[in-house]
Amino acid sequence: MGKKENIMEELVREAGYAQRSLSRDLLMETYGKAKMARQFDAISSQEFREISHMTVCFMNTHARELECGEKTAENKEEIITMLKYLLNATRERECIRDLVLDGGQDSVDIFFNNGYRKTVNIEGDSGLAVIRDVLDALS
Repeated sequence: MGKKENIMEELVREAGYAQRSLSRDLLMETYGKAKMARQFDAISSQEFREISHMTVCFMNTHARELECGEKTAENKEEIITMLKYLLNATRERECIRDLVLDGGQDSVDIFFNNGYRKTVNIEGDSGLAVIRDVLDALS
């Protein structure tokens, strides 16, 4: 593996850690490293956009969590389980067989009684955004 791949892997690892830590400082630091790596052609413009998405876009979509200083990420598995129970109390229970969170916690599969399956992207979502995205997919 070349030096460029190692730099990008390290930036992705640091951005992921900064996201899980809900640390604006670490996110900005990682973005700064990526910016410098791009200036020295150590990463491609596409790779820079990827890190930018993982840092700047994350800060924009998770501003409230970052402001509140929460140090733990929300438990998406628990949110999906509770959402299943809530949906079971509605008329939707007639249509929905199951909600399943994928192993990487980036998507939710909605299984319908008619055999249809719909996948909802929840990558990077806050807990409230997970609920909104699943409900939007049911609309």
